[in-house]
Amino acid sequence: MTKKKEKMFGGKESSWKPLLHIYKTVQIPWALIILVVLLSFGSQWVSVQLVEYTSKIDTGTMTAGSFMVGYVVFSLISILIENGYDLANTLGNAKMARNVRKKLWGKMLRLPVSTYEKEEPQRLVSRITKDATFAYGALTSVIQVVSVVYGLVIAMIPVVKIFGAYAWIVAVIVPVLVVCSLAAGKIQYRLDRMINGAYSKMTNFYSERLPNITYIKTNNMEREEYEKGLKISDEKYRADILYKILFALQLPLQSLANYIGLVFLLITASAMVRDGRITPVQMKELMLYFNIVMADATLFLGIWMNVKASHGGCEKIGEINAAKEEDSQGTGLVSGQEDIVFDHVSYGYTEDKLVLSDASFTIPKGKITAIVGENGSGKSTITRLLERFDEPASGEIRIGAQSLSELDLGRWRQQLGYVFQGNQMIQGTVRDNLTYGVMGDYSDEELTRAAEDAQAYAFIMEKEEQFETPLQVFDTEFSGGQLQRLAIARAFMKNPDYLIMDEATNGVDLMKEVEIISCMKEKMKDKTVVLISHNMDLVKDMDHIVVIKDGCVEAEGTPEEVSKASATYREFLGKAAS
Repeated sequence: MTKKKEKMFGGKESSWKPLLHIYKTVQIPWALIILVVLLSFGSQWVSVQLVEYTSKIDTGTMTAGSFMVGYVVFSLISILIENGYDLANTLGNAKMARNVRKKLWGKMLRLPVSTYEKEEPQRLVSRITKDATFAYGALTSVIQVVSVVYGLVIAMIPVVKIFGAYAWIVAVIVPVLVVCSLAAGKIQYRLDRMINGAYSKMTNFYSERLPNITYIKTNNMEREEYEKGLKISDEKYRADILYKILFALQLPLQSLANYIGLVFLLITASAMVRDGRITPVQMKELMLYFNIVMADATLFLGIWMNVKASHGGCEKIGEINAAKEEDSQGTGLVSGQEDIVFDHVSYGYTEDKLVLSDASFTIPKGKITAIVGENGSGKSTITRLLERFDEPASGEIRIGAQSLSELDLGRWRQQLGYVFQGNQMIQGTVRDNLTYGVMGDYSDEELTRAAEDAQAYAFIMEKEEQFETPLQVFDTEFSGGQLQRLAIARAFMKNPDYLIMDEATNGVDLMKEVEIISCMKEKMKDKTVVLISHNMDLVKDMDHIVVIKDGCVEAEGTPEEVSKASATYREFLGKAAS
């Protein structure tokens, strides 16, 4: 499926709904936010109280005694409030980001696997780590509007007393601020969307390359990958430069209203001093009140910019948070072994090209069914549909008499064992990996037996720490074939009712493969197994065979029946014999 490319800059603004959905579904640190608002109220009040003291100090008209005591007290209160505000704001931001990450991580684990085929998974790393920090800004900014209005009111009251009818001069900044806020907000939205997109792209590149460093070296591609890395780094650099340039362009917008209001104030206040309507001390007080009014008025600009920053910065995580989860609400349960029936099932990764087309066949209960076909014929798609990683475009899959789509998804997957080709290890010890997904307690004897059945026990015991041997991303302790056997041992530890092995023994030594399959037959006796393999010596000994060709079922039945009905199967046997 074609993946969407993120635009570095520009493009239509997204809806507000994803951002609002974050606030609706994520736990918000209200106690800290309320504390921030209360402290901002206190800061506004103290600033107004300090005006009288500051103006008298600046004009040399301060008095002795209680004046200095009052000035020191209010100054200390101002310092305490400002520090408390910064601390509460920092804690609130950190807690909100943590809660968003918790919500996002849970959401990502519940999204369908197909979601990660539409989006490069590594690009989501920066979304959950970096983008989550943007959610707090809009929330506190909107709530602080009340505090800003309060500050404007208590600062304007003395302005009206001093200026009287001329107080309208300060109001001239309002339309200018509105225009500046809208323009700056649009720039801020695009800035944060752009920089997060560039950061995500860079994170994706390095997250993808570093785990595959061996592959890069064995193909002598260091130089080419270096050039690609430079290109990605340059894209991030250009995004950073553009961010700084556009951010700098916002500064004149922020200052414009302040300059306009200040010019009007100086001209008018100076005239009033010359006319004797106000004193120089009152003019100084007026300037200080004006600074408070302008600071609060400018906060409106900052509030809108913060809101737009959250809008742009949280755009992608908002989409993730609002994405549709796997449908796990089924109530049906499977007890014991049942036939698995594909009834006219079609599926395609794109609408115009089907991988499976009107496929009907049965995987009989209690038997081992081998699925055979050329690469790309649809074999692995069958296993994905059984795991419900994808849903059929049409048709139905039934487990016994029940539709697979109606089963409790968690319970169904717990009954399944699934081993596929490739590294399936997580960071931890061998024990951690072999018992990953095992519900309930287990004994060391069960662990040893599973390792023995997968032909893994001997090489585990050769390690100094044995089952406690750590597995790393860049693992050098075990070979690829050994890692594959550990994955098979994990499936045996789960002791599933149904086992899917998709090229599970690929990369395993032939002798070991035969022994693993033999142990699997014994361990899964009277249980249902789906086996995909190109090893016809193994396939021809299975109970049931389904042959897939170009997404359609060519034949199914016992090895003898399929050999008579399927030219593709006979061709495979001929190639294996030669």
